[in-house]
Amino acid sequence: MTTPTPDQVPSKGANTNKQQQQAANPNKDTPKDNNKKKGRYDGLGRQRHNKEPTFKGAVKDMEGFVFECFEETTNRLQFCKTLEQLKRYAGMKCKQPQDMTNLWEMKTPSIALPTELTQGTDEIKKLILEQLVKSYVERTNVLEGNMVHIFEVVWGQCSEAMRAKLQAMEHFETWKEQHDCAALLKAVESVCNHFETQKNLCCVG
Repeated sequence: MTTPTPDQVPSKGANTNKQQQQAANPNKDTPKDNNKKKGRYDGLGRQRHNKEPTFKGAVKDMEGFVFECFEETTNRLQFCKTLEQLKRYAGMKCKQPQDMTNLWEMKTPSIALPTELTQGTDEIKKLILEQLVKSYVERTNVLEGNMVHIFEVVWGQCSEAMRAKLQAMEHFETWKEQHDCAALLKAVESVCNHFETQKNLCCVG
């Protein structure tokens, strides 16, 4: 029989110290216990799963703000928050974003036609009007390009379920052909907030 060496024999003093520490702190959690408890239960004692949403959308600069169906998310402010992010995105990525102001109220933006001048000589009025018309044409072309861009962004941030519901709407192909962002956003809002009805599906926009 082999006799254990002194370094193999458990220290009685060490065990006593450990027992004394446990007795002094009976409610102290071990690191393992802390890992189990941290972020796992809500205020009612129910287990909580901190799962990040898997759908982030197709546009990186939208920073994960998306449009999902009512039943896909519990975030009832999702549409408003995503619309706010879309406005910020347009301010950074679109030319002359000031001409898109009406869109954030889900109204179709447009550029006002130049008005007839009432002051100045006929020659001056002619020159000014030519410049106003030129500016009008340029701004209108930029706005149309912005609508194409924003329509694609909105569509890219829609979940598959959202897209299916939008495509089932009567006027979807018209919105798509005309890049009607206002009508598309109205329809998205109706699905996000679960107040789409047969009447809405036919009359949005």
